[in-house]
Amino acid sequence: MVTPEGGLKDYYAVLGVDPSATLETMQAVYRRLVQTFHPDVAPGQVDPRRIIEINEAWGVLSSPVQRKQYDDARRLQYEKEFGAAAAPGAGRAPFGVATPGS
Repeated sequence: MVTPEGGLKDYYAVLGVDPSATLETMQAVYRRLVQTFHPDVAPGQVDPRRIIEINEAWGVLSSPVQRKQYDDARRLQYEKEFGAAAAPGAGRAPFGVATPGS
């Protein structure tokens, strides 16, 4: 779950999904990626580390408990690096929602 530099791996980027993606969406993407990158499907043509990374991401994001822990850790890392006020959504309304005075 941690990169060699000490940061968290971006499992959402590994799967190519948005952090707000539903479990069903992620499952469909995961299945497509496995069909594309599994060494048995294209032996010698894909990096076997890619399927390991995909499975690792899916293992975390497919579990509601592990996903919440991962999301919390990502938020804390972001706040540590950029400050709590800069955290995504901090002090701002979601996209498309008008705020007083806007």
